Amino acid sequence: MDNLVPQINPDVLQNEAIITPLIKPEAPCLLPAFSHTPPATVVGRKRWPSSLEAQGFSVAQQPKLVDVYVWVMKYLEPVDVNSLKCIATDYQYGPGFGPLWFYRPWSPHRRRRWGFGIPSTNRTVVNDVPPPDLFIHFAWQFLTPRERYNISKLSSKWFLYQRLRHRAVKEPIRILLQPRVVTTKPTRLPLDRAILYASALLLFHFYYGDFVRWLGGEYTNRNRDWDNTFTAIEQRREREPPKGYPPSDLH
Repeated sequence: MDNLVPQINPDVLQNEAIITPLIKPEAPCLLPAFSHTPPATVVGRKRWPSSLEAQGFSVAQQPKLVDVYVWVMKYLEPVDVNSLKCIATDYQYGPGFGPLWFYRPWSPHRRRRWGFGIPSTNRTVVNDVPPPDLFIHFAWQFLTPRERYNISKLSSKWFLYQRLRHRAVKEPIRILLQPRVVTTKPTRLPLDRAILYASALLLFHFYYGDFVRWLGGEYTNRNRDWDNTFTAIEQRREREPPKGYPPSDLH
C-alpha cells in the first residue's frame, strides 16, 4: 500500500513568525515627591509668600505707649504705674487689657505650599459652625480696654482667654523648638510647658496645622526616612498573608 502522507522537506519550509501574546509589564508604583523647599523654577517672593498679620501692629502707624505698655511695664516703678492710671482711661485696667499686639512666629503659607503642608481636600477638616467663644480672639483689636475688661467678666472662657493672651505675648515660646533632653514619651505634661503650648497655639490663631508645622521635629513626619518607609510598604504588599487571613488592601 502506497504511503498517502506527503513527505515534507524541512529545509524548504519558510520560517513563519511565532505570534506570542503581549504581556504588559506591571507599571511601577510612582510615589509622590515630597519637598520642603520650593522648586528652583519658583523665584523671588513667590518662594516664601507672606501672609496678613491682622493681630500685628500696622507699620503705617506710629506706636503709642499703650501699644507697648505690656512690654515696658516691668521697667516702671510702682508710682509710675499708678500715675499712668490717672492719665487716661486706656491705662486704668492695666496692660492685660491693652491691644496686646502679636505676630505669628512665622508665615504659615510657607509650609502650606510646599511639602507636607500642601492643603488637600482629602485631608482637610472644616468647621462650618465656629465656636461662639472664639470670636473674642478676632474682635480683640476692635474693643476698648473697658470693653475687654467687661467682656472678660461675662464668661469664664473669655476670662481665661484674656489671661492667656496676656501671657502669650510675653512667653518665650521658642523653648518648644529646642530638642528635649529625655526623648521618651512623658507620662504627664508639666504646667509650664502646657502654658507654652497654649500660648503658641494662640499666636497661630488656634490653627493646629500651622502650630504643628512650626514645631516640626518629633511632632511631625519631616525627619522620617520616607524612602525606607515606602520600600517597606512595597515589600509588605508583595508578601503573602498568613494562613486564614485575607490579603492586605493598601489602596
